[in-house]
Amino acid sequence: MKKPVIYIILWLIACIHCYSHAQNLVPNGNFEQFSGCPTDKGQIIACTGWRNYHLGTCDFFHTCSIGNAHVPKNQFGYQVPVSGNGYAGIYTYDGNDARYREYLTRPIPPLTVGFTYEISFFVSLANQSGYSTSDIGVWFYENGPSATLGSGYAYLNVTPQVSFASYGHITDTTNWVLFKGSFVADSAYSTIVIGSFSKPTDTNQVGTGHGVFPHANAAIYYIDSVVLTSGTAISFVPAKDAFCGEDTIVQPFSVSRVFNVDNVFSLELSDSSGSFNSPWAIGTLAGYSSGIFRSALPSTAVSGLHYRFRIKASSPADSVGPSKYFSITRQLPGNVTAASNAPVCAGQSLHLFASDTTTGVSYKWTGPNNFHDTAQNPSISSAIVSDSGVYIATAFIGGCTTSDTITAGVKQINATVSISVNSPVCENDSLKLKCKVAGSLSLYTWIGPNGFSSSSIDTFILHTGLTAMGYYIFTANFNGCSISDTAYVTVKPAPPDPMAASNSPVCEGGDLILTWQGTSPQAPITCVGPGTFWFNTRSPLFQPVTFGPATASSSGNYIFTADRDGCKISDTITVLVKPLPQKPIGSSNSPLTREQVLKLTVDNIVPDTKYTWKGPAGFYSGAANATLNNTLSQNTGDYIITADREGCTASDTVSVVILDEDDSNFLKLYPNANNGNFTIYAITLKDQVVPFNITSANGQLVYETSIRTDHKLLRTDISFKDGIASGIYTLNIFLDGRKRSIKFVVDRN
Repeated sequence: MKKPVIYIILWLIACIHCYSHAQNLVPNGNFEQFSGCPTDKGQIIACTGWRNYHLGTCDFFHTCSIGNAHVPKNQFGYQVPVSGNGYAGIYTYDGNDARYREYLTRPIPPLTVGFTYEISFFVSLANQSGYSTSDIGVWFYENGPSATLGSGYAYLNVTPQVSFASYGHITDTTNWVLFKGSFVADSAYSTIVIGSFSKPTDTNQVGTGHGVFPHANAAIYYIDSVVLTSGTAISFVPAKDAFCGEDTIVQPFSVSRVFNVDNVFSLELSDSSGSFNSPWAIGTLAGYSSGIFRSALPSTAVSGLHYRFRIKASSPADSVGPSKYFSITRQLPGNVTAASNAPVCAGQSLHLFASDTTTGVSYKWTGPNNFHDTAQNPSISSAIVSDSGVYIATAFIGGCTTSDTITAGVKQINATVSISVNSPVCENDSLKLKCKVAGSLSLYTWIGPNGFSSSSIDTFILHTGLTAMGYYIFTANFNGCSISDTAYVTVKPAPPDPMAASNSPVCEGGDLILTWQGTSPQAPITCVGPGTFWFNTRSPLFQPVTFGPATASSSGNYIFTADRDGCKISDTITVLVKPLPQKPIGSSNSPLTREQVLKLTVDNIVPDTKYTWKGPAGFYSGAANATLNNTLSQNTGDYIITADREGCTASDTVSVVILDEDDSNFLKLYPNANNGNFTIYAITLKDQVVPFNITSANGQLVYETSIRTDHKLLRTDISFKDGIASGIYTLNIFLDGRKRSIKFVVDRN
């Protein structure tokens, strides 16, 4: 049980801490306001305004809690608040994961740049901590997360504005230890972060010897009464980062309270290393409010990079500083010379040039449109008319400068060009290049791939090759300025030539043979011909294809077209189908006996037609009507009559029978098989009337008649005009009083 005197001492310290300073800039810095009582560790979000920086969970302890977050006794130990009823807790080290950190975070009113601020709070090591550390600090930021990060729990790799490492390891678990430090705000910081900022490899944890599981491997600190105040009533920021030895210093400053009427403000300058052991008093100003020092730099101040200012007040005594470092330079640069490539046309690059005879010179440029650049020779790409105006080139060494001024103009182009092309274009087709112009333009120029050029507004390329693919640029002149437009042209490769051929001319009824080559899977071929003729294929080097029988309508043009991605090439062949001559009707005076004259005739002779006969025993005749004298039995057989007109032929067959005198048993039916039209031959012993009939396979009578012989010869042609069905039939004939029969086949198919 703590004695009452401890509470009294803490109360007095807190009162002095809270009320001996100006307004506290950390709202709820004593952790008294809350949105709900904490029920367990890791609930800092319940304390109004405070939050975790990331997933490392800070603790909120309060007397209203009845669990692990109670005050004074809680999960980590025993401690009474510095004041009020609550305080916070953070891990500064975790031996299970050396990267783990917890950061108390909350927003604060934006700080004033140049003001000195004092930050203070109390810390106490939790009883059950197995370790202590010496790396607690405070980090302020202006632009950063405004809410708890949703990932990560590791240390923050930043440099805190205030570090309390000089306080060493805080191991006191009974009393609160006051941390106090100050800093000069160089940004309008709006968030405060309290925690351990050392890297895992730099954390100098030291064992306490009283750690209790599960906290024996951790360093846990209670935090209370966080106070941030302005530490001085005077504030300023050095007027420049670099001064020239000949400069007159114009240094404003501000005060946050009214000083006495006999007060005197003094501006002091450090030596070149930043030390105020023997400062220069370079200006004084009697007054009790904000003001401006106007003073010359001391002539004995040598060039250096680490000078600093401070300001003092005499009544009451106050001071601020030292300021941030600035430089003083005694060397003046030479005369800088500025130049440019102006005037330029809108859209072109405006180049600026600066030169100085002094070595070690740096440059900066200013100009229209808020132009700033630190290059010696900067450029403005795609300059516009509003970039016209005065440009100032400044050469400087430290704070010493010289300047030169030039006027650069950017000319407006009141004209437009817009090109159009018929891209994509197929290889060997015409590429059309056109341009639409507006304004007073002249000197037209086209340029493109493969050395292409033209001075016409509209132009073209015949038989476009693959090398014509690429960018085409049209350029025209307006008042000395070039204006251009660009288009990209794609040339698609043409398919291979189909190289079509045929066996034309062909005769009607014959086979039409078409051939081609050069096809590829990427370029299928389509063929279109007379009537509805059409086919396509992707097969390369296609074998000849036969189409037939050819008719007169097959004559005409056949167009073979290869198509590759919309690019086509065609080949046309003309096919002629010649008509057949009229089929000849041949006849003879057969049957004959030996040594009689065979007469072969054509019953339908057509002019301009050549006729030839061929028959047994090498018979040949080029006459339409031919004869064969002194016939013999070897002249028996088929005689073929062929009509020929322009190479196209038609033929007929005539059967001839040459009989011996004693061949009285001769009987023949020809042809066998037939389509229902046939001839019957026979020889008798004497002239007579010969009856005969034809019956079907089932014995049904199909046909019956009789005929008289002539010189003991019988020949008759049978034609079933009405047709009889296909099948096997029997000829029954009575010769010389004797019945004879021949079976024959009729095929109507």
